[in-house]
Amino acid sequence: MAKLTRQRRQRRDATLGIIGVLVLAGIFLGPALLHELIVPDMPGYVKKAPAGVFTAIDWRNMLKATWPSNGHPIVPDVVKAQEGKMVMVHGFMLPLHKPGVSSEFFVAQKPRGCYFCNPPGVSEVVKVHIAGDKQIAPTDWPVKAFGKFHSASSAQDDVMYTIDDATLMATNK
Repeated sequence: MAKLTRQRRQRRDATLGIIGVLVLAGIFLGPALLHELIVPDMPGYVKKAPAGVFTAIDWRNMLKATWPSNGHPIVPDVVKAQEGKMVMVHGFMLPLHKPGVSSEFFVAQKPRGCYFCNPPGVSEVVKVHIAGDKQIAPTDWPVKAFGKFHSASSAQDDVMYTIDDATLMATNK
């Protein structure tokens, strides 16, 4: 019994030690290096944000959009103002057509267990087209999608928001 308790304490102490080292690394070496240590290297994802100026789209504004069943989508002016501009949206990947490797995904504000069992609302996802139709595997890590933004303007559109020619970066926050 005493041996089991000692082993548990040793495991706890080792775990706390590792957490302490990671916290200190984040403080002294900076968040960029901590990101390198924690987030795995995944094929198709970039490690750094692409060059250029990208405007971060705020989910709080995007969630205000509505799409009445008998009409055109209603997108807030602050979101419409980003039409055709280079943007960044932060969220979690969801499969679009089928699970696995693809060049198209949804990005949602919050992680979801199963897209088909717990579907998000029309303004709760952004359809992301990977640049060059590159095929990448989905991840459970949060992602940042960088690319050209479009919002729905007619009843013929299939989704409320789209980012074209996207580059994805997995992140730890």
